Amino acid sequence: MSAATHFTAPLQSSPAMFTDEQVKCIANTDSQTIAAWVRSAAGQRHIMYTPSILRKFAEAASRLSDADVELDEIEHLLIALRRAHVLTQRQRTMLQAAYLQR
Repeated sequence: MSAATHFTAPLQSSPAMFTDEQVKCIANTDSQTIAAWVRSAAGQRHIMYTPSILRKFAEAASRLSDADVELDEIEHLLIALRRAHVLTQRQRTMLQAAYLQR
């Protein structure tokens, strides 16, 4: 995993690669299955999450304010899949909510 794809372009509304129904089926599984699906979807497309300078600044400010909220690997990959237009915002939110609840 030496090459990282960094998506910084503004989000545009474009069709996602999966239907809402397909994503809903994944979201209705356990967190390990969701995580495996997210890793697979990202891996097949050579997508990795690479934080932007602005994101690094936000994380540093968050730490200084004692409002430390750490996203894990799967949450970061969901963001990257959204930025790459693999998922819609609705699909990303659905998967992240299901992942965190289980």
